[in-house]
Amino acid sequence: MKRFIRKFWKYIVVFSVLALIGGIWWTRRAKQQTASAITTAHVKQETFIKTISSSGKTKADRSVSLKFQTSGKLTWVGIKEGDTVAPYQAIAALDSREVQKNLEKALRDYDKERNDFEETWRVDYNGKKPEQALTDTVKRILEKNQWNLERAVLDVELKRCQSNTRPRDSDRGYCDPPGYARGRGQHNARNSGV
Repeated sequence: MKRFIRKFWKYIVVFSVLALIGGIWWTRRAKQQTASAITTAHVKQETFIKTISSSGKTKADRSVSLKFQTSGKLTWVGIKEGDTVAPYQAIAALDSREVQKNLEKALRDYDKERNDFEETWRVDYNGKKPEQALTDTVKRILEKNQWNLERAVLDVELKRCQSNTRPRDSDRGYCDPPGYARGRGQHNARNSGV
């Protein structure tokens, strides 16, 4: 044993000094952690008098997330904070000018497609039945015109849906504005008699 101590005495001294420094550091760290510990209290039920301020999200028991059929500028708000709202009561309105202009543009695009379709049918084919006058290439051109026409009809219907912001109509499952005749706008060569 003495021989072991004589041979490794330098290592033993260095290890002892490091152990002493580590012990001092560990003790100070433990004291700092206990000094910054959080104090707690037991929960009990009583009348709450003080106000608490905290960060985070709160949610009311009865609240509604508003969703519009289209985005836009809010032009009118018909209620104030804390007001009770009845079902289907109008509470806000969006500026409908942009939606109306988009609808007009879609209607003009539809009219153009419809006129192009009619012109192609009447001028190029003189009202003959497709089986009599059309080759495969011409049939593809006519089908392309039909698809463009149907796409224009769908664009008009979508714009009509966007321009109608009345909640009752959308709740019923359709979005046509009052006075719009259903079935109108369903044009194609097969059922228009052209």
